[in-house]
Amino acid sequence: MKTAMMTGHVTRFGDLEFALRLIKELGFEAVDLTMYDTFGGVAVRNRELFTGDIIANAKRIKSIAEEINLPIVQAHTPFHVYRKDDEEYNAYMLETQKLCLQIAGIIGIPYVVIHPVMNADNEFNKKFFDELLPLAKKMNVVIATENMWEWQVGAIHCDYSTSSTPESFLSLLEYINHPNLKACVDVGHAQMFNGFDKSVSPKLMIEKLGHKYCVALHLHDNDGVNDYHKIPFDGVINWEEVYDALTKINYQGHLVTETSLPREFNLEESKEFWLKQREAADKIKSELLKRRA
Repeated sequence: MKTAMMTGHVTRFGDLEFALRLIKELGFEAVDLTMYDTFGGVAVRNRELFTGDIIANAKRIKSIAEEINLPIVQAHTPFHVYRKDDEEYNAYMLETQKLCLQIAGIIGIPYVVIHPVMNADNEFNKKFFDELLPLAKKMNVVIATENMWEWQVGAIHCDYSTSSTPESFLSLLEYINHPNLKACVDVGHAQMFNGFDKSVSPKLMIEKLGHKYCVALHLHDNDGVNDYHKIPFDGVINWEEVYDALTKINYQGHLVTETSLPREFNLEESKEFWLKQREAADKIKSELLKRRA
């Protein structure tokens, strides 16, 4: 069990090598490779990974991570993975997911987070993941799909989407029923529902999916309404319940923190933010290890 953060916001200040070396300097034990850049709210292919020779790019990142002894334990692909009535976009995104799986296989990343198709039933999502799972198996990669949410215009809280509740998430995984498809539990997403639906919480999501399916985490915090991606302990999540749930299922994955860096922060301010994030990750790990002792 290693503490980790994502490369995404660090590449605001430099390339992926810069990000890996800084994350190591900050004291994290591992890293989650962000395979996307964000433009206008849409996550697109990371330019550094996808420009030129993709295989050579992947091998270079693997070499740097090995040199500095920073395991790449998880990755996150571009999203949204599907748009209704947009065949060109959907073909592009499907090919993007396949390229990400190939990159993960070359680097040796065990878990790759891929969002499900939003507001789609189990059968539709099965068709989507069936396009990816043979390659995931070939590359020795597990796809960890994520619990999601929607927001309707004028709403005062989030709305249900694919895998929003413990029951719907478990149903999706059992319906597809493939050894290379598991779950990444996003604790912040789960918390957004708890104010109006007590059947949804980080604790209940983790416990419902159990040891069989819960193989990865996105750890952050919020106000119980908005997807703020705050540093753990800066919001309303009951972390004692999270510890208990992870202990109960004998969670064996890593502790990936997925926070949102304020846009106005310069590099020095960002480093202070990330150090606080690392301290939070260290605390979560310490509490979990205490419960295992």
